[in-house]
Amino acid sequence: MNDHPNTPPIRRTETIDYVIIVEGEIEMDMDNSTVKLKAGDVMVQRGTNHAWANRSNARARVAFVLIDAVPLGLGHPITGATNAR
Repeated sequence: MNDHPNTPPIRRTETIDYVIIVEGEIEMDMDNSTVKLKAGDVMVQRGTNHAWANRSNARARVAFVLIDAVPLGLGHPITGATNAR
């Protein structure tokens, strides 16, 4: 895990996630790295241990589109329901 002072809990989802940064900037913390995204950036991720944090003093607006997917069977994913299917 990374060493940022304001690190939210890491989680893993079973969805395919499209992340669109509309305004400001946001950081995606992963097991051993952090990626900073700014307005206009788009990220697609799946099954990654991750957490989101806005470490700036400015507002960040982010659009998330999560699409159901066949489970990868990794770790302890958060599915949002008892049965995601």
